[in-house]
Amino acid sequence: MTRTPEEWADFLHTSHEDWSDGLLQEQMIEDMRELLGAIEDLAYQFAYDGRAGTITTGGLSALETAFACLGWDDPHPLPDAMLCEEPGCHERATCGTPTEKGYRTTCSKHAPRRKP
Repeated sequence: MTRTPEEWADFLHTSHEDWSDGLLQEQMIEDMRELLGAIEDLAYQFAYDGRAGTITTGGLSALETAFACLGWDDPHPLPDAMLCEEPGCHERATCGTPTEKGYRTTCSKHAPRRKP
């Protein structure tokens, strides 16, 4: 379920007494998972590239808060699916290229060059 900002505000202002209802607790857990997923997506998109396949907050308080909410250390390792597929490379994958063997994701250094 996706909520509008107004719906989130209403949800967050719900009295704690109402949270004793089992169905509301389940909805709250589902909503918190959705919220943490959004925070994770934002962290991956806006955090700075660190060294050797990591991301870092760069000292920005909003990213520091996001990392803390997610329980991440700073720097945080990128998942393998976000790394360059070139053996031995640990950079963030930024390029996607269809190849004869399937789709390949690489960093810009290892991206195939176009033929003139």
